[in-house]
Amino acid sequence: MRRNEVDHQMIVDLIDSFSPDLMVLQEVEGEAGLAHLPLESPWAWSIGSTGWSQNVVVLWRSDRVSVTNIREITLPHTDGAEKEPHVVEVSAGGLDFTLVGVHHAATSDNASSRERAY
Repeated sequence: MRRNEVDHQMIVDLIDSFSPDLMVLQEVEGEAGLAHLPLESPWAWSIGSTGWSQNVVVLWRSDRVSVTNIREITLPHTDGAEKEPHVVEVSAGGLDFTLVGVHHAATSDNASSRERAY
C-alpha cells in the first residue's frame, strides 16, 4: 500500500508533538519520501543506501545534537532483506552514544507479520 497525505501528516504531527532531538524512521523511500515532510533547518538526516527502494533514515536536530561517523554495518544475510543497520555516533548534552537504526522486516507468514505489529 502506498503512503498518502494522511500518513505523511501523521508523521509530521508526531514529530511536532514529541519534538525529538533524534529519531530513526524505516520504510522511507529515499529523498523522495522525505520530501513529503517539512524538514527544514535545523533538521538534518542520513538515508541508508541499502534496502531496495525503502530505507532506514536517521533524523536529528543539528542545533541540539551532533552526529558523526555515519555508516551502515554489513551483516550476514540470513533472510534476504538486505536492509543494513544505519549507525551514527551521537553527542547531545554532554552524553555520547551510538545509535543503531534497524529495519524490522516481517516474512510473509501471518505469525511473523503479527510479531512485527507488536
